[in-house]
Amino acid sequence: LSADQKPIADGLIAFVIYFKSLELNAAEKKQMTEVEHGLGIYIKKLSRGTIDVDISAAVGRVLGALQNRDFAMAMKAQTELVNHHWREHKDWLKGLKFLITIASKKSG
Repeated sequence: LSADQKPIADGLIAFVIYFKSLELNAAEKKQMTEVEHGLGIYIKKLSRGTIDVDISAAVGRVLGALQNRDFAMAMKAQTELVNHHWREHKDWLKGLKFLITIASKKSG
């Protein structure tokens, strides 16, 4: 991963590790499985160079919003990604949405 992509991937991984350590109900556990799957695909695509810098920057905005507990902004950035890049990136965008959903519930 490039120097500007690695902190984004590391930040998302940190959220996954944290939320997996919490008590999750059955639905949240299923969502976390989807989050982990999607994050793995995202990182693999990043490392292969199949995610352009604009998309990576948008994911960075999602991460920044999550870190600031601004879940509305995180969802807005994720929705923009879905609206413009769903066809080619749906395999990881769904997991990103679930990460935001879980973060908004568990970061109170």
